[in-house]
Amino acid sequence: MTSEGTHLDPEDWDDFGRDMHKLMDQCLARLKNARDLPWQPKPDDLVDRVSLTHGTIGVGAEQVFAR
Repeated sequence: MTSEGTHLDPEDWDDFGRDMHKLMDQCLARLKNARDLPWQPKPDDLVDRVSLTHGTIGVGAEQVFAR
């Protein structure tokens, strides 16, 4: 007997779709207005903050959108 194993499918595809549309809208708005933002040097810990090797547990969509 084989087990399904781990999958990345969202629990609710409709909620996931709404979240992704919201995320895309926010990304496009940020890009559209990027020239109006003040310049900032990159943080010293940027590589560590975006690294995928730490094995941290993910956060929910609401926490992502609140950033």
